[in-house]
Amino acid sequence: SEIKFLLRSSMKILIVGDCNSTYILEQSNWLKKDDNVELVDIFTTTSPNKKLDLSAFNKILNYYSKIDFEILAQFDNLAQNIISNYILIQEFKNIESYYDIIQVHFVDVGLISLVPHFRKIGKKIVLSIWGSDLLRSTIEQDYYRNILYESADVITMTKNEFMINIFSSKYPTINIDKVVDVRYGADIFLVLKGIMESISKLECKKILNIDQNKIIVTIGYNYFAEQRHLEVVDNILRNENIKKHLPGILFVLPLTYGVDKEYFNKVINYFNENNIDFIFFDKYLSKEQVCFIRYVSDIFIHLATTDDFCNSFREYMYAKNIIITGKWFPYDVLKDDGFYFRTVKRVEDIGEELSFVMDNYFAEKEKCEVNNDELLKYSDWSIIIKEWLQIYKNLL
Repeated sequence: SEIKFLLRSSMKILIVGDCNSTYILEQSNWLKKDDNVELVDIFTTTSPNKKLDLSAFNKILNYYSKIDFEILAQFDNLAQNIISNYILIQEFKNIESYYDIIQVHFVDVGLISLVPHFRKIGKKIVLSIWGSDLLRSTIEQDYYRNILYESADVITMTKNEFMINIFSSKYPTINIDKVVDVRYGADIFLVLKGIMESISKLECKKILNIDQNKIIVTIGYNYFAEQRHLEVVDNILRNENIKKHLPGILFVLPLTYGVDKEYFNKVINYFNENNIDFIFFDKYLSKEQVCFIRYVSDIFIHLATTDDFCNSFREYMYAKNIIITGKWFPYDVLKDDGFYFRTVKRVEDIGEELSFVMDNYFAEKEKCEVNNDELLKYSDWSIIIKEWLQIYKNLL
């Protein structure tokens, strides 16, 4: 039955997070569609991208605008951090509005200095774990994140057994009942669905200027080293049987974002040195262009070190890719719901696994037909936003 909301009409929300994030932009847009939400402001943790439409926010509080980066560059790293942190605190303290909810997206240890000020401008605090802020948190970072979690009224994350076990082992003093299971929607699925229903895969390959006779194998979805491109391809090339298939394969590398340019160059050089047929994307892509890449791809290899139910994985699945992913990921819920994908226990097994898929390509493709519109329920904001609003309602 449809959830009935009794939220007061003046709900004011302050988001603390990256104003350029698709997740945050979409959540804000959907929150503002609800009659009970008066406004959504954001205290951004990154400088606003002028190319993006940021009208999802009523107000953008940008402390970066107060930093003179030319002057800052004259100091050493320690001094730069102290100065930046001072400006961060001062700008947060200068916020004049009072909010019903302070919603922190991604639990960044850099926000620890704001903890004493949260309650001065907000009634209730919600911290949302995105994945890497839990899975890749070091022991030192755990100390500071524990303080952040203690300050929260509610903590949200994908609350499966895998994530709960890690959270409980890292933060045993935090009551697990404080943690609520909620996900993020993704409007991109509706774009992908529209493209798949309006043009053929062949036409899509022509648009991207991709060889129509090749089987497209996509590896990863960014150039963070955790995607392990080099390990994946190295283990593929070690398999003798795969060599007969290589002339018919085009590898696709989406490398549009990451932090380590040196790693990016290593990946490109590796493919060139091994004379592998590949293309890569390294410029900003629109939602439509991202969907084209998902659609033309035939096989998606996702063997990153960690992951938390990422949208990219499900986008490739929805586009009927044969998925090869790690058994260590928390994707059992998808298998339980009848969706099809293949798993390996170790990255070293990818050569044998891809070889099997290529030998049985059409049979494997047929099995992927079960990955249908039912997948959309994991990403439909019109449903998921009600869960977020219910969390806020329960706090007020």
